[in-house]
Amino acid sequence: MRSLTITPHLRLGPVLFVLMGLVTAYLGLWLPLWRDRAYPPETDTRIGFIIAGFAPLTTGTAVLAAYGYIRLWLLQRRSPTTLGWSLLILLALPVMASATTGVYLAPTAAVMLPSFVKSVFWSIAELFGL
Repeated sequence: MRSLTITPHLRLGPVLFVLMGLVTAYLGLWLPLWRDRAYPPETDTRIGFIIAGFAPLTTGTAVLAAYGYIRLWLLQRRSPTTLGWSLLILLALPVMASATTGVYLAPTAAVMLPSFVKSVFWSIAELFGL
């Protein structure tokens, strides 16, 4: 079975998956919630639309982050290095934050996925004039 190769360096690809999951969790959920707190509670900011709209993307990258961490762990079991142990320790908290966010948004992602895919296809069709 061939694996997904992102970079020629074996440990960099999984690290990028974990970091992508963390950045997407921050931008897709935590930053909008933090910015929403700047407004009084009686102000309708509709921030939930942004969070729900990006829920499939946020949950998907959380799955990729978990995949990257597991892949890094399996690589470390095959050929142990100090760098590998350091990466596993450093990335434990980011992968947990990303996975927790993904699990939190999973029900919303399941509901919003058809709409998300449809809007992506419509955007591609408009781009290519179809």
